[in-house]
Amino acid sequence: MPTPRLVTPLVFSLIAAFGLACLGGREKGEGDGDGIFGGRDDDTGDDGPVLPVDVAQVFYVTSDAEGRYYPDDLDTEAELCPAGSTYLGGNGYAAACLDPGIKGVSSVIGNADRKYYPDDVSDPAAICPAGTTFVGFNSYYHTCVSETASAQASLFYNAAGDYIDETDVRDFCPSGTTALGYAYYGSAECGLDGPRAVVTLTIDAQGRYVEDVDSAADLCPAGWEFLGTSWYGSTVCAGDVGAVVGLTYDAQGRYVEELDDPSEMCPAGSEYVGGYSYTQYCYIPERVTPVYLTRDAQGRTTDDGDPAAMCPDGFEYIGGSSYAVVCVR
Repeated sequence: MPTPRLVTPLVFSLIAAFGLACLGGREKGEGDGDGIFGGRDDDTGDDGPVLPVDVAQVFYVTSDAEGRYYPDDLDTEAELCPAGSTYLGGNGYAAACLDPGIKGVSSVIGNADRKYYPDDVSDPAAICPAGTTFVGFNSYYHTCVSETASAQASLFYNAAGDYIDETDVRDFCPSGTTALGYAYYGSAECGLDGPRAVVTLTIDAQGRYVEDVDSAADLCPAGWEFLGTSWYGSTVCAGDVGAVVGLTYDAQGRYVEELDDPSEMCPAGSEYVGGYSYTQYCYIPERVTPVYLTRDAQGRTTDDGDPAAMCPDGFEYIGGSSYAVVCVR
């Protein structure tokens, strides 16, 4: 099997796993909840379906499980997606795939024993955490999927201040998480059971940076758990059941500098929890499904017209992240 190629999709929605709900297309009626993600607490009127907490999640692959690439080895990019899954489009060099049975996605470069493919193991599937299935590479990352909802955090320091280079990942990952393995520059990849929301921040919802607060933990939204720090000292936080989606512009095409407040970037019914660089993060208090696409299943890009038209059937356009449109259901 060939060595994975170093390619970087424009949006790496890998660690996080990220998710949103079906956005309605009708007028709001009596008994409906507020916002496009609201309406789950009121038992009067038509609030829409109550979504399960283990809805399917999109995964991204630049090669399939047999090590085949498009266009070198395959006729179409859609063939990168495993049998039984649906090709939604692409992001950078990766195909975006959706399988109704896939509820959790993990992305690692090395396993928890610090073994790497192909240097230490001959089978890339040996890198995937226990209980997951290898479905292909996304750049150097192994894309590993499961039928169980999960989330993932990438850390260099944990909440106790331990540095990953100085300890084993099994001892390093926070209590209540699972050591998945390692990624770029030796970061620890820690898995959280259940569909919890995870966000990585350099600025909180009040506009404060780490130098403005007493500790990195203070950047976490109220009630969220501080897991540790990641790239460039960013703060990693875990919330309750739900999803976090990153946007650089909203559905009206507005960037943060065009808004009175960064929170205006977030769709109605979601909560602004902070940002990282040019990305604003929105928390959705339920488990739903997002996809980030730089081209749709027909090969269309934002240069071809209406970005909303790139969203797959059943998904709603909520804005964009860099060159990708962000669609949710």
